[in-house]
Formats: sequence, structure tokens, C-alpha cells
Amino acid sequence: MTKDNGAAQWTTEDEVIFIDFLLLHAAAAGDGGNFKMVTFNAAAPVIEVKRVKGGPKTAKACQNKYNSLRRTFRAIQAIKNRSGWTWSDETGASITPEMEDTWSDFLKVHKDAKPFKNKGWVHLKKVSLLMPATVKGKHIFRPSQGLSGMDPFDEDDDELPPFPANTQVDEDTPDKEIGHLEVVASSALVGSL
Repeated sequence: MTKDNGAAQWTTEDEVIFIDFLLLHAAAAGDGGNFKMVTFNAAAPVIEVKRVKGGPKTAKACQNKYNSLRRTFRAIQAIKNRSGWTWSDETGASITPEMEDTWSDFLKVHKDAKPFKNKGWVHLKKVSLLMPATVKGKHIFRPSQGLSGMDPFDEDDDELPPFPANTQVDEDTPDKEIGHLEVVASSALVGSL
């Protein structure tokens, strides 16, 4: 076991542990796939326990590794989206000698794709679960931009059903009214057993 205080070095096992940790905490990334430093702070000690070489896996090292995984994922997506090219989990972009010129041009724009000329990426399936689904185009619904014309509080919109005025339980509601609902539900369950 070779540990030092230099830069963090990531083995495939380290990456698997890290990606599995992120998958367990995927909800923390939100829709954009952006984890906050709190998640990386929590991941660091989990990965550090298994460290076999290189410097410590700090929260900053985890953040840098996640950004590297994202860049790799985007590079592979660019390969997959390239017209006339294919992707294989075993052979990557499967570049033949006839395709060398277009591969060289492609690498000028997508430098992170270089390792995948004829080799796949072991983490692709798991990392794809962490990445947000992105679509391009002019007429794409983006929920972060709000619902145009669907405001339930818009008084000028007569086509929508009225929005309930009070959806909260009133604190002054007697417990017996709420309890009645619970008794009916529980007696229905008891009767079916």
C-alpha cells in the first residue's frame, strides 16, 4: 500500500466507490446534476478509507474527479452523436485507419475523447444515471422557465378550474373530525383482513 501526501490518484476501484456514493445521493444534485460541496465533503472520508495510492481524497479532489467524469461523459456523448460513427462499450469509437483524419479533427474540439478511440469506458452506464438529460432545439419545454399561461392564480384565465382557497388543515379543526377519517380507513382495513 503506497500512500503519500501528493495529488490524489484515482484507481478504478476508487472511482467505482465514488460513483456508487454519488448514485446513492443523486437527489442532492438536483435536475442539473450539480452536486454541492456538502456531498463531496461526505464522499471524501468514504473513499479515503479505501485509498491505496496517491494523496488524500479530499472534498476538493472529489469535486475535481466529478468534473472530470462529466467531461468524459460529454466527450463520449459527442462521439455517439457524431453522424456516421458508432459507440461500443468495448471498443469505444471504433476508429478505423480510414477514419483517422476525421478523428484528428474531432479531437481538436473534443480533447477528452482521445482515450476512447478504440476503447470503451467502464463507468459509462453508471455515470449516465448521474447526468441530466439535455435536449436541444427551439421548442423544448424547460420547467425552470416556468409554465407560461398555466398560472392557477391568474384571475383572467376562465378556462382553468378554480384554485382551492384553503388547502391547509385549519388548526382549529376538532380532532374528532380528523379522527373520524382515520377510523373509517382503519376499520376498512380491519374488515378486509
